[in-house]
Amino acid sequence: MNEQRDASDSVISDRQHCLILVDDEQLLLDIATDTLEDAGYRVIAFKSPQQVLIYLQQHQDIDLLITDVEMPEVMSGIELAKQAVALHPKLVVLTLSGRDLTSAEALLLTGIQHRHLNKPYRYDDLLFAVGQLLK
Repeated sequence: MNEQRDASDSVISDRQHCLILVDDEQLLLDIATDTLEDAGYRVIAFKSPQQVLIYLQQHQDIDLLITDVEMPEVMSGIELAKQAVALHPKLVVLTLSGRDLTSAEALLLTGIQHRHLNKPYRYDDLLFAVGQLLK
């Protein structure tokens, strides 16, 4: 799906926005963190969904969760999103995956403000999706 963009939609740089990024692939985690920080976001990166939930229990200043859907742990990114939003109901979610979400996964995200971005993605697409979710 191609969306029409204009200059005002490309990036919202605001150090006030705090993002949690979780991906089990260290290289992708590092590159995405650098991209988002260069755009002015405060990023807290994790490799484990369980670490994210522990952090969220102690911190309230998170605006957006960006999570890989498939991680080699007990909890998927979809389950992480559900539990994170249960802790922070205003939290918005960006899911990342090498495939489209299944209808069952999309159904689990019902009621959660979210977008999905397929891997591999361009970093300007990541910044655009983040900016749209934070509007």
